[in-house]
Amino acid sequence: MPTKKIKISNKAYGEFNGIEIQLTEKLYSKLSKEKDGAGISRLSSLKIGRAVRGLKHLITLIKQTNKDYKIVLTHAKTKKTQTSFYINYEEFGKHSQKIFYPFYRDVGLRSARDFLYKKYPSVFDEPKISLSKKEIDKVEKDLPSVIRKLSEKLKNREKLIQKTTDIVIDLKMKKKVLKRELESLQELHRQSSIYLYSEKLKEYEKRLEKNYPETQGKNSWQKWIYENNWLFGVNYQDPIQKEKVGFYNIPDFLFPTLDGFIDILEIKKPTFDVIIEDKNHAGSFVWSSETNRAIGQVVNYITQIELNQLQLKERINQEYGKIYESKIFTIKPRAFILIGRSDNWKEQKREGFRKLSYSLHGIEIITYTDLYKRGEKIIQMY
Repeated sequence: MPTKKIKISNKAYGEFNGIEIQLTEKLYSKLSKEKDGAGISRLSSLKIGRAVRGLKHLITLIKQTNKDYKIVLTHAKTKKTQTSFYINYEEFGKHSQKIFYPFYRDVGLRSARDFLYKKYPSVFDEPKISLSKKEIDKVEKDLPSVIRKLSEKLKNREKLIQKTTDIVIDLKMKKKVLKRELESLQELHRQSSIYLYSEKLKEYEKRLEKNYPETQGKNSWQKWIYENNWLFGVNYQDPIQKEKVGFYNIPDFLFPTLDGFIDILEIKKPTFDVIIEDKNHAGSFVWSSETNRAIGQVVNYITQIELNQLQLKERINQEYGKIYESKIFTIKPRAFILIGRSDNWKEQKREGFRKLSYSLHGIEIITYTDLYKRGEKIIQMY
């Protein structure tokens, strides 16, 4: 049966962090296509040890039996050969899910041991639960009253307690375990964000090599940038569409900051020149015709917003009041113009751009190159 190797990288795996396991090609292909709740492929989740509960403990028990055993996750039947354990991925996932509870540390080992014992009783010992009377009384005392009343109706009190110990939270360990689970969720969120933003940045880089339109069509730069406004930083809320507030002398979208003020974004093509050399003055630069037109547009937008700021503010808060945490203000909007690229600018041209930018008030010119670098910094922060 053809297989593919993967490496599991997760500090929580301890000595088995970085361990290599194998997947059958059919399972590998299936997990590559499936997505989890965070939008990550299940194969990627498996590679960071997050795809199925109890996998770490399953690996631990098998390797403790014989470190040379190979572990193969399969879409087919669970079986054992002289050198390998073939574990049905879906079967183990369902089995582990039934009895694995995040608040109890040892349940993972118990789940893996129970599964392996049922499949290979000649290799693994039967898991045993042995409670003293003192331990039984302590657990029973902590049980909810409804379960305690039920236990009184059963003849075998110890059997009930053994079945319920997997869901009882040890009060002394609760704080520690909850903290560990929270850290795991935070790490998963961090990994998910890194993966998502990295994929979007790759998509952005590929788009720069093609000639997409500014505003028209589903592949336009305007549509893509508005859907990925995280590139501008984490200080923006969801954009506001002009058709929902009824003003047409403003840009297609307005960006409210976290503190409720409005920013404007005007998008031009990455193929446009930002600045050009002034032929009449050696070593000097001027705005390109495309940049000049964009500056004129946003100046007009700012003027219209300021002239109608009270009416615009009222309509925005009526339409979006339930969405945003604070009211939206239309005082002194700032404008950003996204245009051109600066990949191969020499020092003299960068200095010229700096001088021209300094002369603008409330308007900032951003190149597609600079926006790409912002995306890289955000990923580095995660």
